[in-house]
Amino acid sequence: MKKQLVITSVMGLAFALTACGGGGSGSSTSPSKTNPVVSSDNILFDNKDTFYSYKLGIDETTTEKNTFTRKNDILYLKTNHAATAKQYGSYFLTQTELYQPETPATVNSAQGIRDSFIKSATDEELVSTPYNPQGYKGLEITTNSKIMNLKGKLIAPILAPSDAAFVGFYQNNPDYSDLKLSLVSKMLAANDVFPEGAKCRQPVSTEYSKSMLEFQPNDETQVIANVRNLQEWANQNFDDGISASALVTRYNWAGYNWGAIQLKNYDAQGRVQYMFAIEYQGKVYHAQYASGKLLFSDLLTAYQQYQLAQGVAQPLVNNIITNLKTSCLTYNDVAAKAIDEAIEKAQNTSVDLPIKGDLPVLDNPSDVPNCYGNLTLC
Repeated sequence: MKKQLVITSVMGLAFALTACGGGGSGSSTSPSKTNPVVSSDNILFDNKDTFYSYKLGIDETTTEKNTFTRKNDILYLKTNHAATAKQYGSYFLTQTELYQPETPATVNSAQGIRDSFIKSATDEELVSTPYNPQGYKGLEITTNSKIMNLKGKLIAPILAPSDAAFVGFYQNNPDYSDLKLSLVSKMLAANDVFPEGAKCRQPVSTEYSKSMLEFQPNDETQVIANVRNLQEWANQNFDDGISASALVTRYNWAGYNWGAIQLKNYDAQGRVQYMFAIEYQGKVYHAQYASGKLLFSDLLTAYQQYQLAQGVAQPLVNNIITNLKTSCLTYNDVAAKAIDEAIEKAQNTSVDLPIKGDLPVLDNPSDVPNCYGNLTLC
């Protein structure tokens, strides 16, 4: 078995700035911009009703393409990834409401999964509410982005910033020679670039109109094993040396119990860190807390500090950060077509290489602290 490094996936990082959830921040700064014209009809991005997102895996089976389409102010999702389709749906809890997503029984496969209600959409700002059959619309999530012209830019570092940096850093290391078998390595070797007309939305910030907790009870990997309640969860983390004590700060929102525990270790700037969990239908789940505005630049800083604290080589972390600064949330039709072609070409490219062991594991820790400082200010 080869060495393992902890590298958070780019989609997990970037989509922390969207309705998919993320950490909270008390920052009140926002990018200056002229008065945007709110789109009419079903326009979503680049004068079209559709945009795309990707998660590049090691191979075809772990590569994900998501297509988002706006129809009558509802954002629909279609995915080529069976696990996402089966486990789809974050639950969002506010002090007064539980936003439950679609279930397999209610999804119209021809239209796609109802992802969110759209209040307004421009190329640089999307205001939405997580879809829920109850029709709650009190929680608004405003995602601000900037448009990047992708013409002539390499596809691989933009599509998979962390993985591309990892492959580049270890390409001459014999212990990682089988990295050349990965899709991102093949795409880097091919030097595929985006054509004219390719555009994407880069993350700037996300703002939540209410404090909220996000969790995913449809995903069994989010269940906290061997605990029946929040106190047992706190005891488990204290016994494992993760938390500072077995004390759990409890909250009850809309009839559901959730809690926060203070971690034993502070961040690089000496700030307190927390983890969150919720009791739901007899189980305890990992959760993410968010409130106010979260800037992508702050998220990059926290990410950099976390990776360095885990002992990841600083040059590698620097390369990842450089790539992440030009990463994209979503792509237009032209960019998506180029990505599809590059992925297909890489999948059909054979590499004459003896396999000496397993590919390195690019982990996405479920318990990465997502809140700094005083809990009440998060």
